[in-house]
Amino acid sequence: MELKRATGSENRQHGRDARATGEPFARSPGVVISVLMDAAKERQIPMILIAVGLALSTIGAIWKLGPAGMPVAIETLVGATVLGTGLMLVAAFATAAMIRASFGELNAAILKLAAIYLFPSSLFAVFPIWVGFVLSGAVSFSLLMWLFDLEMREARVFVTVELVVELIVVFAIAAIVLH
Repeated sequence: MELKRATGSENRQHGRDARATGEPFARSPGVVISVLMDAAKERQIPMILIAVGLALSTIGAIWKLGPAGMPVAIETLVGATVLGTGLMLVAAFATAAMIRASFGELNAAILKLAAIYLFPSSLFAVFPIWVGFVLSGAVSFSLLMWLFDLEMREARVFVTVELVVELIVVFAIAAIVLH
């Protein structure tokens, strides 16, 4: 019998196999932790990220705009989150079609994309703009790779597609406004 240290992807694969076959998680503690983390990444972790993002955005809005600016800040936050998540969903579908990547079940993917949009965006509310920009980019990319188990190449393709989708929307809105 040969002992071999399982890689993260092998652990994730075993966890998926175990869930599909109903096999008990008796192989290794790493597999159990991997399976539990995979389950938490579907709902709990995105919900926590959304809650923290909302809290940071609220704190930043009160700090920068005062209590009187809260209604406008909340409307803007909700609108931007819905639009940003929708654009990311379009990018996810396009990326999945291009490179055959999987983003999982639709409901879980929407929740994860909302968390990936809202949490890093909230960093702008509590940090100076240049710090928020750097942190937001790094956190967004890291969350994208982690929550969806993407490889670096897949994440880069997603970010590129997302940028193209956002540019198309920005130019379309500009054309409508200027027309």
